Amino acid sequence: VTGVQTCALPIFDFRSPTKRCGKSTGLEILGRLVPRPLDTSNISAAAWYRAVEYYKPTLLVDEVDTFLKTNEQLGGIINAGHKRNSAFVIRCEGDDSEPKQFCVWGPKILAGIGRRRDTIEDRSVPIWMKRKGPGETAEKLRLNKAYNFEIIRRKAARWANDNMGILETADPEMPKGLNDRAEDNWLPLLAIADLAKGNWPKTAREAAVSLSGGEPD
Repeated sequence: VTGVQTCALPIFDFRSPTKRCGKSTGLEILGRLVPRPLDTSNISAAAWYRAVEYYKPTLLVDEVDTFLKTNEQLGGIINAGHKRNSAFVIRCEGDDSEPKQFCVWGPKILAGIGRRRDTIEDRSVPIWMKRKGPGETAEKLRLNKAYNFEIIRRKAARWANDNMGILETADPEMPKGLNDRAEDNWLPLLAIADLAKGNWPKTAREAAVSLSGGEPD
């Protein structure tokens, strides 16, 4: 939901306590479902704002634990991309060092081991991962069979196009237990859930409280 100038666009963040918990698989799945996916396992601050400005991608960034915490400039640019009306950075370009504005507004999906810096976590919907236990099994996902993903992606794009006008003015009821920033993060997601009807409004609000209500251990 990107039509409202003050709308927040939350970061989707796969967080693993250790390796082999499924975060990279999660990125691969979403990479087959989102518009204009741009995958990377390392990116500089300059490459980030140029890529967003030029490609308008969905950024899928893996291994963020290896470079993001120590990169203050990149962290600030990611934070700036949360609210559409303020999602800009200015850099001097060319031989004359002419100031140029770069838009950093766009969907972002992160994946990495451990926690992020608190300002990024505050702008994120966390997906807490864990490794399968000795007695747990899961069906193997064959990502080379991409046809079903293509069908889902086309249907999602059509649904979004048909309903964008309604979503732009939606004001969904918020569940108790969310702070102001969490409410901003979940507003577009709850608006989509309400429009989808069925069990989605209840399920989405339960997810909001579970993932973003209070401080996680």
